[in-house]
Amino acid sequence: MTDDQRVDMSDLLLYLAHEGLGEEVESWLSPHESNKAVSAEQMLKAMPDELITQVSTELGVTAEQMAADLAAAMPAFIDSLTPEGIMPEDDRIGEVLSGMSQQAG
Repeated sequence: MTDDQRVDMSDLLLYLAHEGLGEEVESWLSPHESNKAVSAEQMLKAMPDELITQVSTELGVTAEQMAADLAAAMPAFIDSLTPEGIMPEDDRIGEVLSGMSQQAG
């Protein structure tokens, strides 16, 4: 994915909120609220079709599998990025992703 094609996390969260996942997104960002779960079906409905196709193709998985993985990971990922309820700069997102991959490995 080139820099021009990169999805901004803040924009994605705004999009998800606009598409009906506002309560869930708010819970992921809030330091005072438990993370609300989201289903793969909700992610498929809320995300732009072209983004679903692009990401699932790049990962070599079905759209349904990508949505399920994203639904499972997104609440904790966003929560870990926003302990004070504020979205970090891009370099902080990279640090969190790196830490998560090291823990998984």
